[in-house]
Amino acid sequence: MLGAFNTFFGLLTLVCWAFLAITAVCAIVRGDLWRSWLDLVRPNSLKVAALVAVVATLGSLYYSEIAHFVPCEYCWYQRIGIYPLALILTIAAFRDDRDIRVYVLPITAITALVSVYHILMERWPSVFETECSTTVPCSLIWFESFGFITLPMMALTTSVTIGVLMILSGSSRAGDADLAVDDVD
Repeated sequence: MLGAFNTFFGLLTLVCWAFLAITAVCAIVRGDLWRSWLDLVRPNSLKVAALVAVVATLGSLYYSEIAHFVPCEYCWYQRIGIYPLALILTIAAFRDDRDIRVYVLPITAITALVSVYHILMERWPSVFETECSTTVPCSLIWFESFGFITLPMMALTTSVTIGVLMILSGSSRAGDADLAVDDVD
C-alpha cells in the first residue's frame, strides 16, 4: 500500500514538473504559443493551485498519520508554508480572487527555499554540521520515488507549481498589471 502511495505522489510530482517545463518553454518562445498557453492555464489557475495545495496537504498527512513517517524540523517548516494555502487558495478559487497571489507568492518562495535547503541536507548530510534532531534527522530519506523524488522534493515541487500558477493567474481587477506576464512582445 505504501509503495502505491509513493508511486502515486511521485507521478503527481512528475506531472507538476511537466507543467513547469511546458510553461518555461512557452515563456521562452513567447508570441502566439505563450498567449495560447496563458489562455489555457489562466482561467483555471486558482482552482488548480488550490487542488495542488489540498493534495499536498492530504499527502503530507497520510505520510505522518497513516504511514507514521515522523516529520523532521524542516518538514514542519515546509508544512507551515503549504497547509494554510490549502484553505486560502480554496477560498480564493471559489471567490475567483486572483489578488490572493500577493499573499501566496511570498509564502511559496520561502517554502521553496526551505525545501531546497532540506534537499541539500538530505543529499549531502556531511556538509551540514548540525542535525535538526537525533531521533528524526533532516537527512533521513523515508523513500525515493523513481530514484530521486523525496518528501522535500515534493514540497519544493508543490511550492514552485503553486507560485507559477499564481503568476499566471493574472489580476482580478481590470487594468492592473499582471506581473509582466502579458508583456509578450
